Amino acid sequence: MTYLLRAFCVFVLLVISVPAHALDPALSLSQYGHTAWRMQDGIFDGQPQSISQTTDGYLWIATTKGLVRFDGVRFTPWVPPDGSSLPSNHTTALLPDADGGLWIGASGDLAHWSNGKLETFPDTRGRVLDIRPDSAGNVWMLRSRQGADAGPLCRISGHESHCFDPGKGHPCKYASALAIDADDTLWLGGTGGLCRFRDGRFSTFLADELGTNSALAGIVALAMDPQRALWIGAFRQTGSLTGLGRFRDGTYTRPEVEEFDTHHPVVALMYDGHGALWVGTNDDGIYRIWNGKAQHFGSADGLSSDGVISFFEDREGDVWVATSAGIDRFRNMHVATYSMREGLVADSVSSVLTVRDGSVLIGNSGALNVIRDGIVSRFDPAPGVNGRATSFLEDHKGRTWVGFDQDMMIHNQHGFSRVTTYDGKPAGLMIALSEDSAGDVWGIQPWKQLVRFSGDKLVERIPIEGVAADLVSDGSGGFWLAMIDGIARYRSGAFEKFAPSRDVGRVTQVRTNADGSLWAVTDKGLLYVKHGQTRMLDMQHGLPCQSVYAFVKDDRGSMWLSMPCGYVRIAAPELDRWLHDKDASVQTRLFDAVDGARPGWADFSPRVSKGADGRLWFATGSVLQMIDPAHLDENRIVPPVHVEALIVDRKHYPATGPVRLPPRSQDIQIDYTALSFVAPQHMKFRYRLEGHDTDWQDVGTRREAFYSGLAPGNYRFRVIASNNDGLWNEEGATLDFNIAPAWYQTLGFRALCILVFIGILWGLHGLRLRAVARSMGVRFDERLAERTRIARELHDTLLQGVQGLLLNIHVAAKKPEAESKPMLERALLTADRIIIEGRNRVSSLRVEHLTDDELLASIETVAHELSPTAGVGFLVTRSGSTSQLQAPVADEVFYIVREALTNAFRHARATQIEVKLHYGLRHFVMSCEDDGCGFDASLPEKPGHWGLGGMAERASRIGGVFECRSTPGEGTSIRVRIPSYRAYSQSSRLLFHLRGLTK
Repeated sequence: MTYLLRAFCVFVLLVISVPAHALDPALSLSQYGHTAWRMQDGIFDGQPQSISQTTDGYLWIATTKGLVRFDGVRFTPWVPPDGSSLPSNHTTALLPDADGGLWIGASGDLAHWSNGKLETFPDTRGRVLDIRPDSAGNVWMLRSRQGADAGPLCRISGHESHCFDPGKGHPCKYASALAIDADDTLWLGGTGGLCRFRDGRFSTFLADELGTNSALAGIVALAMDPQRALWIGAFRQTGSLTGLGRFRDGTYTRPEVEEFDTHHPVVALMYDGHGALWVGTNDDGIYRIWNGKAQHFGSADGLSSDGVISFFEDREGDVWVATSAGIDRFRNMHVATYSMREGLVADSVSSVLTVRDGSVLIGNSGALNVIRDGIVSRFDPAPGVNGRATSFLEDHKGRTWVGFDQDMMIHNQHGFSRVTTYDGKPAGLMIALSEDSAGDVWGIQPWKQLVRFSGDKLVERIPIEGVAADLVSDGSGGFWLAMIDGIARYRSGAFEKFAPSRDVGRVTQVRTNADGSLWAVTDKGLLYVKHGQTRMLDMQHGLPCQSVYAFVKDDRGSMWLSMPCGYVRIAAPELDRWLHDKDASVQTRLFDAVDGARPGWADFSPRVSKGADGRLWFATGSVLQMIDPAHLDENRIVPPVHVEALIVDRKHYPATGPVRLPPRSQDIQIDYTALSFVAPQHMKFRYRLEGHDTDWQDVGTRREAFYSGLAPGNYRFRVIASNNDGLWNEEGATLDFNIAPAWYQTLGFRALCILVFIGILWGLHGLRLRAVARSMGVRFDERLAERTRIARELHDTLLQGVQGLLLNIHVAAKKPEAESKPMLERALLTADRIIIEGRNRVSSLRVEHLTDDELLASIETVAHELSPTAGVGFLVTRSGSTSQLQAPVADEVFYIVREALTNAFRHARATQIEVKLHYGLRHFVMSCEDDGCGFDASLPEKPGHWGLGGMAERASRIGGVFECRSTPGEGTSIRVRIPSYRAYSQSSRLLFHLRGLTK
């Protein structure tokens, strides 16, 4: 069972190690996407030695200064998180295992990192050179510097290790290369030759071919090809084995490879997923051998160094190279470029045409380039004909028309012939060429004229009103012309300017469809014309940018546009949807600079051409570019997604949940990544924090999420990603974390707050009830006071006035008529005043008060009204300071005096009444004294009488003290004393007390 499990694990490892894609061997090395990361840029501290990829998708680089992890964007030095350490920071070899772990070879011994633990194997001590798995679940390790009594080969089974010693003096004693074939036979290359290890025994081959100088490296690289032949790379100064060779069935042969010297020392070998052999040298960069031909790529082409150390192919088919100065990556590009590096005479391509035999004609500066069977060549049509190749046309007879500056040439099976005017002169420069329905060829010349060729002669020149850039036959003997200011039509010898319903901009290419409709390239978008109606496919309808350089349809009906932002593909269904719905927006696929696109404007026609094999060729004004719509090799590898770091308030936490964060955690940063190395710039991310975000956040290529001020609670962070071709990993990665509450955020504290809040509400409710009760009491008191006031006012005004009036009437009645008449008239006036005053007092409408100056006169008036009888003496005096009483105080004093005078005149039977007003510094004092009959002041006031009570209430309202002293037979004294700060207009409480201190 253990054996089966190990076998299954190795099988899985082998499956995941095989790349799903591989580099297209039909392209040259210079046409791959190439990226270099150099040590001099600070990417690595140490020299790269080996590259590998674990099952979780990360790329690992072993360097002389430690292990580095790479996610396509960030290089991260790796440190075991459990506090353990590698045997040496000088790492040399790597091998992933099936469960996501990694075997790490170093200059000290071997280590295994798995499930968060680092295991070392001290028995394998030495410098690890290579690590390989077999089908039985064993891991084999090749080492050097192992000591005189130990062998170079070790096997690790589970947690046990065992090293094999071939014996002293054996040729396999010192080895530096390891390979394992399909039947688990091990091959070791070393200083003594090629060694085979099978069934516990060592066998030696090629010892004589290698030579006898054991001080040199010997065989340093091995690779097994798809036919199970062993390829050998040797690095040696003597012997016939130096360079590249092939070993099979005991026979060594040196292959014939075009463009590669197989005797050149080789230090690294690898077969990629397409079966191409990659060869690394120590001083001449890399070579790739395919179909017996080698292509070279060195530091002059951008390689980080010509000193190659190792190769690696990741699961997306990218090839990685470790060199003495950095690492390099080669990847497929959706858009292939042909430039001087691929053999063009110049980087100035202005036109392109694919012809029936599959050749590609390239209009270049200085010559005509031709691509046939993948080989770029230069073509000179005839002596004396040279210069820029301009416009092309293949006519219905299969002849090719080629413009060379002022010359026009026709090529057929017999070669080239010159096209001239009837007088033998050159035809002149042609911008564009087209053939009409009769078989004549027409051309546009830059000096605003249309020309016609018949046979091999230029027979007609027709002036054009305006500047034309392209033309196409309308199928009925005429032509459509692309004009700088729109579209024109030439038919039956006349020009007709097409008048669109809108400004279509500068038109540079026109093509007709089978139904008579027309497509035109403009600087505002792609124009569609049918039955005289125009529509513009532009940015408002889904195009990623505005101007269009050229367009073409592929074999599937998709439209391809060359635009400033790249090459844009519009699938046929999307294009049909837009044709049937003018308001629809099309979904497009953009191939930009990351995909290799370098679009641009070309001066001549055709600017784009589709070959019989379906490939699309674009002239850009500088280079030639090719897209093969049928072999775009879309990346179908779902990118693994990982949460890498959790940083809270500048403190790092483990990125494996659940993580408990401290209270009051504020600034939270979550770093995440997705692992696709084809084009990391095109990867897209979305994330969502469950418990906070209501929807997914589209963040483009950003690989960090930021949150601040999160409330305490449980959260789950989810992130998903898509690769460069839009394939999403919908499962993504998650991280659970919890923010602990502070003491004031706990449930108990909140419950206490709720209880306190309820208590406050209850208290406020009680206060409200008491306030309502108090308000009701105040209302009751106010109503009672109002009733009392009305009773007092009635008593003090109406009743007293009526009593005085009655007294006057009684006196007048006893007088003779002559004397009573004036008294009655005066009584009537008094009655009017009483009525008015009573009305005002009862309804509280009187707002005017007595002033201090009016007080004496008012008192005297009252005394005059109340003294109709003779024999009563009355005196009112004022003494003291010149202070003025406040108006309300004067009012209340007046009514108190009036009540006292009414009692004195009516009841006291007094002969003398005196009122004194004393304006003291500390008090205002009013006294009213009579010598009448008096009364017992200790007895309560009779029911229905409110005189004394009313006077006391009035005195209290103005802050005074009321005193009444009376004894039967001895008269009555009424006295009111008011503090000066209450009585006077210009006085204060402080002054009142200061005056008291001076006494």
